[in-house]
Amino acid sequence: MPTKYKVKKNETLAIISKDYGFNNINTIIEANKESWPYLSLHHNVLIEGMTIVIPDIKAKKVDQRTSTEVIYTALRPYKQQLCLSLDNGAGEIKSVMDEVTLLINGRSVPFIDNSDYSSGSVTSTILIVTKDPLPDGVITNSSLKLKFRSLFNHKVIENEIKLDIGGLDPIISPDFRNDGKETDNIAPKKAIQKILANLGYYYSEIDGDLSSSASVVAISMFQNDFMNEDQINGEYGIANENTCYFLTFQQGNSMGPIQKIKT
Repeated sequence: MPTKYKVKKNETLAIISKDYGFNNINTIIEANKESWPYLSLHHNVLIEGMTIVIPDIKAKKVDQRTSTEVIYTALRPYKQQLCLSLDNGAGEIKSVMDEVTLLINGRSVPFIDNSDYSSGSVTSTILIVTKDPLPDGVITNSSLKLKFRSLFNHKVIENEIKLDIGGLDPIISPDFRNDGKETDNIAPKKAIQKILANLGYYYSEIDGDLSSSASVVAISMFQNDFMNEDQINGEYGIANENTCYFLTFQQGNSMGPIQKIKT
């Protein structure tokens, strides 16, 4: 439960945040934006005796190898919305709101259609964003239901696609280097595959095997597009330190800010 705290003389948000285990003041500012909206602009102005809300530190569990468990704590646990991009090159989806349904934990979730319809009659890419932030609780199951008429046989097709939502965004350390050896913690390798998948380069299983042909091809294609690497480079197709920097940078450009975490 959040804690109500009465500010003492000469206290600052930085001091209070540190005392309560936060690494920055943004979490407390966010928790008090309705009661004390000016804190975001003048965070050094605290009045002795004023009461502010101290939120709980939230933790999320991330799957690891069997018999191991690691808990990551988000430094900036702000609300996030889900954005989905649907390839509609054939123009089979005519009415987004009627033919697309997003389900999270078994419930239909309202979304906003942000597609660009100015290019012509057929919109090749449909972009939807959840109207409200994702729930704080654990997302155990989610899916995307599609209903459209096929242009080939004019039959009505209904399809449900499973979505893996939850946990933290894929994050890798730029210092991580794949040397081809097995390690007890393959989370960084899986993160590389997840980012490549998010960027549209990797379509195989997220298993942490960066030596697989699918991983090597995905890494090579990414390097070719963003890093001007070529076959002469001995690390072509390998997720070296420089590649990790480019991966995190491109994911930030394509999918929004990446939450920082600590172990």
